[in-house]
Amino acid sequence: MQGNNTIILAKCLEEYKTSNEFHLADSDLFELFVITQITKQYDISQEDLEDSIVDGGQDGGIDSLLVMYNDDPIKSRDELGDMKITSSGQMLVFFVQSKTEKSFTESTLDKLLVSTPIIFDLSKKEDELLKRFNAALVDKIMLFRDMWVACAAKGASIKIGYYYACKSNENDVGKAFIDKVQQLKTVTAQSVAGSELSYLNLSSKQLFELFRSRVPEELKLTFKGTPLPITYTGGTIGYIGVVKLNDYQKFIFDDQGNVRESLFESNVRHFQGDVDVNKTIRTTLEKDLTRDFWWLNNGITIIASRAGHVGDSLTLKGVQIVNGLQTSFSIASYYKILEREERSILVKVIISEDKETIDKIISATNSQTAVSVYSLRATDDVQREIELYFEGKGYFYDRRKNYYRNKGKPIARIFSIQNAAQAINTIINRNPSTARARPTSLIKDGKLYSSIFDRGTNYQVYLNCCLIYQAVKKYVQTHFAEKANRQQASNFLYHITRIAVSVLLSKAYYSTGDVAGINVNLVPKNMSTVMELFENILTQYSAENPEANIINVAKSGKFDEFINQILKMKFTA
Repeated sequence: MQGNNTIILAKCLEEYKTSNEFHLADSDLFELFVITQITKQYDISQEDLEDSIVDGGQDGGIDSLLVMYNDDPIKSRDELGDMKITSSGQMLVFFVQSKTEKSFTESTLDKLLVSTPIIFDLSKKEDELLKRFNAALVDKIMLFRDMWVACAAKGASIKIGYYYACKSNENDVGKAFIDKVQQLKTVTAQSVAGSELSYLNLSSKQLFELFRSRVPEELKLTFKGTPLPITYTGGTIGYIGVVKLNDYQKFIFDDQGNVRESLFESNVRHFQGDVDVNKTIRTTLEKDLTRDFWWLNNGITIIASRAGHVGDSLTLKGVQIVNGLQTSFSIASYYKILEREERSILVKVIISEDKETIDKIISATNSQTAVSVYSLRATDDVQREIELYFEGKGYFYDRRKNYYRNKGKPIARIFSIQNAAQAINTIINRNPSTARARPTSLIKDGKLYSSIFDRGTNYQVYLNCCLIYQAVKKYVQTHFAEKANRQQASNFLYHITRIAVSVLLSKAYYSTGDVAGINVNLVPKNMSTVMELFENILTQYSAENPEANIINVAKSGKFDEFINQILKMKFTA
């Protein structure tokens, strides 16, 4: 007989599936649900959540493995070269086990106990790991190791968390189970010296409570005196005033005493640690007690979609803190030391829902702040126009990370800049290996970016690229009975997508006009042909290149050329 908590969780899962228009098997849906709830406070993009899932044959008992630095996910090893790792930085690692069973089992922990010593053994190379684990997991292990070594060398902190989620009604485990948890922690502590470790069991009760915990739609900001309202032509209104530091701390902290990551626009999320500007802010906060803080600081800029003004308070909806992240996080750190405070900070609040206005404010207020390459591209005219085009077709283009997900739009209809760039580069540039191996280069490299996003292109091409890739991914997720086979196909999703376009058009080489004219609804009907062709190509390539392991094949431009040659012979014969 099911307990109340398990029944409630089932309803939560049903709502999660329906509202996001997911078409996933129950076990796959549960894995995605779990990693989403565990990382909710970090406001992680959908593709990063999905990318963390490594479940399948030879998964070592691990269903999701996520590596982050300073609260931002790292998707591939090619990102590491541009990262500035410092002693004040923090690496976060999530090892997640998601099981649909109705109880916590020791056998699930046993698999992890066997796998972790191998994962933490730096002497074991990629080829050796591939004999034991699937390619997706090995890719994440190598990423984890590279980050671990880099952070250890720089003295950055390392936090490793183990999470075991199942549909147990309560969090009931025995002494033997607890002993194995301690054994897991001991093995990890001995292997990753100096790391901070945590372990958490998540029963149905904890999972549905996480699911119900939403980012508040309204936040109250109390000023030190009545904020000054300012109007301007066109109806845009703003407020200026000073806020006591302790009241600002309450505004940016959640009930658990953590910074509300969702308040900060993704292009300025990074806290830079002990750089000079933050040292100055910290010194001012800690030592300059004779002068009001707002005299010595540029203050905070907030954008909100709506505001209710009563007395000395504003009730804000759709809050984005677009400037002042370094100050905000310095205040957050300061308040762990000192709680009583009379000083204030200058706060500007701009009320606007106009996307172009918001982009210009973000750009202007962050002109001297190190921002992510995605956010810099987000204000390009071509990106704004793509967003408008997608919305007109019933889809949502997430120029600003999680903008539409936070508005409750179905995840299945949302595409990010990164997601679109990978699909377009795969199909239009016929370059799936770069999409697979070096996704950030698609946005970072100016020449490559320009070859992907062109205002002269019919934007239906971009939408079709996203939809074709999505249809291929959906087919792979739902048409493989064996998870091991699904995992291998997932490693080559971009290559399969590239082949699918040629099959749909009966052409090895095609124009953007050809892609714009594709009926995306025909993708599922052709996927058996596509998969048979892909498997034959992969088998032939592997026979001719026996030295290449499965990860290297997926990331090889040589494999792209091999695909092109086979398709040329097939469709010109």
